[in-house]
Amino acid sequence: MLIKKIAKTVTTLCIVAWVITSCGSVKDVAYLQGLDADKQVQVISNKAQLFETQIKSKDILTVSIGSLDKEAVLPFNVPNTYVSPSGYAGGVAYPSYLVGNDGNISLPIVGLVHVAGLSENAAEKKIHDALAQKYLQEPISVSVRIVNFQISVLGEVNRPGKYTIDNGKVNIFQALSMAGDLTLYGERSNVKLVRETISGNHEIVVLDLRNMDILNSPYFYLQQGDALYVEPNKARAQSSTISSGTTIWFSVVSVLTSVATLLVSVLRK
Repeated sequence: MLIKKIAKTVTTLCIVAWVITSCGSVKDVAYLQGLDADKQVQVISNKAQLFETQIKSKDILTVSIGSLDKEAVLPFNVPNTYVSPSGYAGGVAYPSYLVGNDGNISLPIVGLVHVAGLSENAAEKKIHDALAQKYLQEPISVSVRIVNFQISVLGEVNRPGKYTIDNGKVNIFQALSMAGDLTLYGERSNVKLVRETISGNHEIVVLDLRNMDILNSPYFYLQQGDALYVEPNKARAQSSTISSGTTIWFSVVSVLTSVATLLVSVLRK
């Protein structure tokens, strides 16, 4: 009877220890903590400038130029064979230009225009001014769009991969939503954002999804080519050893329990 009690106690302690080590606090997994529970609507003032993605080398831009004189802008609106991953808006194909390593695109007649480091709106104005100065005098309209705007999400998310952003604007939570959100093993306080700068350097920024201040971070909105990496938490690190050490440990306990049960059966005879 004593051996049976010992075996039962050992098994119970093993189960309790496993439950304790597997449980986590709500503070470890909840996003945007610190909100006032007494208020249904809370406004977080935007201390940063409004988001504008910056054009970088190897971006692919579509440039549409409009004018009352259709023939005058015809050389600029001849579509090429490039098709964006999500297709062109309205099924209309516009000329596309690859931004070179020097940050320039080459327009017909106008020649080289430096667009790296500019927003889409700033690039539109620069192209407009170049056309007005060198070629077209009448009022014209210019539309510039980045058509290969993609981000990557990897690590402890449910659907890691590369995602195309149609409207060129996506924040961290939207990106994680596309990837199926973090798994329970994702470290919310240590999400790494990898970004290539205009100069070709790389920034690695650590973001805490639990902190409300992330809404005012200059890295809240993602740029073209950004990569989000979600690190595994301690529970994942511990679970990685389950298939080896922990599994063996439970096997040993199971064997000891079986031996204890066998001894009880033998002693009863």
